[in-house]
Amino acid sequence: MTTKCDITVSKTATINTGNYSSIKPSVSITLHDIDSNSIEEKHKIMSELVDNLFTVEVVKLIDIDDDIKDRGIKSYAEILYKRFDDIYEDTKQLQERL
Repeated sequence: MTTKCDITVSKTATINTGNYSSIKPSVSITLHDIDSNSIEEKHKIMSELVDNLFTVEVVKLIDIDDDIKDRGIKSYAEILYKRFDDIYEDTKQLQERL
């Protein structure tokens, strides 16, 4: 008899980007109701996916960190404020898709 379980794979790191600055990428994926006979296979796939998504998050956070360092936080914030309505609408659409 097989049982069902949930699997969560996470990856988090704090990366020093210099000059008393750091980024903290974090990714977590959970699969629900996994057949206990397939735990090893599902875990392997999830682990690879988390590694890839983690890399994407590192690159995105480095880009943001570089922009803030280059422009300054106030200038960077002004750019975000100008894009806020579009970002907010995009966020709502992404939530609906999930």
